[in-house]
Amino acid sequence: MKIEIYHKIIDCLESIRMHLKLSQLKFAAYFSFTREGYRLAIAKDTNKNKTYVKIDLIHILTTILYNLENYDIWKKKSSLIIKEITSCFTKYYQKLITFQ
Repeated sequence: MKIEIYHKIIDCLESIRMHLKLSQLKFAAYFSFTREGYRLAIAKDTNKNKTYVKIDLIHILTTILYNLENYDIWKKKSSLIIKEITSCFTKYYQKLITFQ
């Protein structure tokens, strides 16, 4: 269940990336990830024996909010991004907290 929630949050990140029309490399740079690190974070690991790459969701959320304030490309799509954050992060992050 916990991994499924991570996947849903990563799907939200991918939706934000698609709204911004950025490559994975450019999008990853906004979060101080390498492209490989971002790909690992968004990987859909179907092998239950592997440890899923966990990402720091607080870091991601605060970075999104920072980017919305400071970068024009993010400001132009702010309503779509805020909608994604509201629908996804609040719903799924709350579920993750219950697993801690």
